[in-house]
Amino acid sequence: MKIKILLGAFLLLSLTSCKTKFSISDDDNVLFVLFEPSKSMGTRNDSSHQKNKMQMYWFEINAYVHYSDQIILRYKTYQDFDELERNNPVPKFHVDRRFIKNNKPRILTLEKMKEMGYQETLVLFKKTKHVFLIDEKESMENLLSIKEVFLFDIGEE
Repeated sequence: MKIKILLGAFLLLSLTSCKTKFSISDDDNVLFVLFEPSKSMGTRNDSSHQKNKMQMYWFEINAYVHYSDQIILRYKTYQDFDELERNNPVPKFHVDRRFIKNNKPRILTLEKMKEMGYQETLVLFKKTKHVFLIDEKESMENLLSIKEVFLFDIGEE
C-alpha cells in the first residue's frame, strides 16, 4: 500500500512541471519539503532503539527562536512497533538531483514557509496526508534521499 502511494506521489510530481508560485490544492495528498542544513534548520538523531531509529527535523519560521515558531518533522525507520514486527519500513528512496529542478514549484522550502507564516504552514502540514522530506544532508553524489516524515505537533497550551 505504501509503495503504491509513494509511486503515485512520484508520478504526480514528475508529470507536473508548472512554473507558478507554490500552492497545494485541497485534493492533493502529498507534500514534498526540502531540508537544507543551515542555521535556521536542524536535526537530532535518536539511536536508543537500534531497529527503529528516529530523526527530528525542525524549521524555524520566525527570526527569533520559540517552540511555537518551529515546524518539527519526525522520521522513524518504522512508523510504530506493529510495523516493526511486520518488517514494513516507512518509505525511503533516492532520486536524481534534477527532481528538485523539475518540481521546484511543488516543493516547500524554508523560504516559502517564512512567506506563508507559521500558522498557514502548520495548517498545510496538518491537512496533507503524506509528507516527504528531501534530505540534502543524507544525499549521495547525484542522488537525493527522500523519506516519509510526520508532523511532530506538541500542541498549544
